Amino acid sequence: MRLSSTTAVLAATLSLCAASTAQVTEYMTNGDFETGDFTGWVVSGAMAINDGTLPIPGSGLTQPALGGSFDALTNGFGPGMQSLQQCFFVPNTVVSATLAWTDEIRNFAATFSDPNQEFRVVIRDAVTQAQIGAEIFSTNPGDVLIQPATPRSFDISAALQAIPGQAICISIEEEDNLFFQNVSIDDVSLLIDSPDTPRFLIESSVTVNGPACVPGPGTNSSTLFTPDGAGGYNTTPNGGVIDTNFTSGTPLAFTDDSTNVLAIGFAFTMPNGVSLTDIEVDSNARAFEPGLEGTDFSESVAEFLNDGSAQLAPYWDDFNPSAGGQIWQSVGPGGEFVVTWESVPEFGTTNANTFQMVLAADSSITFNYIDIVSTDGIVGVSSGSGALDPGSMDLSAGPIATAGGMVLYEEFTGNNDLGTAQQLPDLSNLSNPVIGTNFDLVINNAAGSIGDFYLLGNPSVFDLSPIGIPCSLETDGILATISTAPGAGYTLNVPNLPALSGQSLNTQGAILDPTAGNPFFVLFTNSIDFTFGDF
Repeated sequence: MRLSSTTAVLAATLSLCAASTAQVTEYMTNGDFETGDFTGWVVSGAMAINDGTLPIPGSGLTQPALGGSFDALTNGFGPGMQSLQQCFFVPNTVVSATLAWTDEIRNFAATFSDPNQEFRVVIRDAVTQAQIGAEIFSTNPGDVLIQPATPRSFDISAALQAIPGQAICISIEEEDNLFFQNVSIDDVSLLIDSPDTPRFLIESSVTVNGPACVPGPGTNSSTLFTPDGAGGYNTTPNGGVIDTNFTSGTPLAFTDDSTNVLAIGFAFTMPNGVSLTDIEVDSNARAFEPGLEGTDFSESVAEFLNDGSAQLAPYWDDFNPSAGGQIWQSVGPGGEFVVTWESVPEFGTTNANTFQMVLAADSSITFNYIDIVSTDGIVGVSSGSGALDPGSMDLSAGPIATAGGMVLYEEFTGNNDLGTAQQLPDLSNLSNPVIGTNFDLVINNAAGSIGDFYLLGNPSVFDLSPIGIPCSLETDGILATISTAPGAGYTLNVPNLPALSGQSLNTQGAILDPTAGNPFFVLFTNSIDFTFGDF
């Protein structure tokens, strides 16, 4: 039967309309690497961005990028596998699909070998990473070992038409264990002609933030020296004031073996009876009358007793603030003069020591040991100028009355009993926030907890130290606050909603602990920023 002219025109028009709904979409982001980084790519192994100055493993030579200013380079100096991936959902209807890239292959071994000395491009399942179908491209034994820049293009229409709707990754891989091999990669493109709206896979991510609380001292890690009215001191272990908000004070400019003269803010009486309103502080953790001493990195009992100035030694040792950490001056909660050595290493080491000297208006002295790694040093007070030696005493053993004595010290040689920092609870994730799965969280280091809490909401920062909690609240908890038994953990059931992918939230834990050391008996964990994803 012959179609009428009207029917023929209508059929042709409908055919053109159907064809016009298809559109060609570039599925690769930053395929030419001209952002100068791996934006858009999931990177595994030793991969680098080459700007023409990067030495090539195996030859040590440099070469310009294959195109533009940048390309990607597999940059392993030992056996291993490197990969670049971009992931997406295969459209339900694929009219055509073309994958293209340029590579330059340099194999310094005697041969290619499958799979341990080859360059390949494959399709992988986004979740399981299992290979789907045959390799799109791979080197093979007998191939030329050093290959110049080569553009390649492959029709992968049939491969994608066989897996409609599946979450996949285009995976560019270089694997070697025979000898050096590296590949330059550039101008990666995947053009898919489809009437479907592209849906790109978003990788879930988790960022674990640092501690939200300032740790208090551990067991036997604080000593209060109280004037006894007769020129000496009475000591009280774990007494006195701790300034947990010292980082709101002033960072001091100390270098290795240096001193600063600091204003105390009130009249303070030293162990020799001299009243000071300024005090000179040594980076090596001594304090003395201004101008009578200098920096001294070699602690000794003889100098502690015989130097011309009275001395306070929160922990006299050879510290080097130039190598790390910070020394702070702050005002304590009762107006005390506070100097804190925060994470300062001993000279020639990378250890971190945090401790504090607190001077009060009644001339009492507190030494707080928040975290001490050093095992040699001198702690105490001395009137100097040839003071009698009472001998080293265990300042953590119990109250000591000096009966008017002006020297009281403990010398550590090879060990100390000052304790380590208070163990703060921390929050960790046991899985990632993938849609349609469970996001598992647990609070660790919470032996004293009588109740765990999980807060879920948006990131925020509220300083709680003004109310006596030395912590920051880092989530607003607007979505949920969940109470669980100690150590039970919490599971967030993530709905299988595609719209969730790419959405970010924040979570933080808290514990009720009678030993927390604050009026509310609560400590907060670190917070975790997380982004929901498809895999």
